[in-house]
Amino acid sequence: MTEQLRLMAVHAHPDDESSKGAASMAKYVAQGVDVLVATCTGGERGSVLNPKLQGDPEVEANLQQVRRKEMDAAREILGVIFQDVGAGQWLRYVTGSLELAGAVLLLVPRLSALGGLILTGVMTGAFLTCLFVIDESPVPAAVLLVLAAVVMWNRRELTLGIVGQSGTSA
Repeated sequence: MTEQLRLMAVHAHPDDESSKGAASMAKYVAQGVDVLVATCTGGERGSVLNPKLQGDPEVEANLQQVRRKEMDAAREILGVIFQDVGAGQWLRYVTGSLELAGAVLLLVPRLSALGGLILTGVMTGAFLTCLFVIDESPVPAAVLLVLAAVVMWNRRELTLGIVGQSGTSA
């Protein structure tokens, strides 16, 4: 028995599926491949590049809804599945900042447990998102979660020493 092939294209904006790889996606759909397009933003802060729509106050006032309609039309034409990953731009900034802070702290031996703790939280969120929101394999997030937890646990004494606490109970 052969496994069903799947392809995922991740785009920042809801109209990118039409301008970046549309022909390839349509080709794979025609060959029976399940194609998922993940869109990371709602398109509410994008620009209107179509000269016929530029300056249209209705389009500019409702850009996110216009992008959704465009996505629906593209989905029908291309035969792909759309997954809107957008939880708001604020969540991406928070998650990216936490990932960066955790990675930097991993490089400081005395603070590496704190970095592991931060990344354990972020990877727990990624794991749960894969399981319950985006229907993707949670294995990569689970592996990173375990690695971050191991670092956090093995380096805890150094970090606790900085704050003047002992890692053992009396």
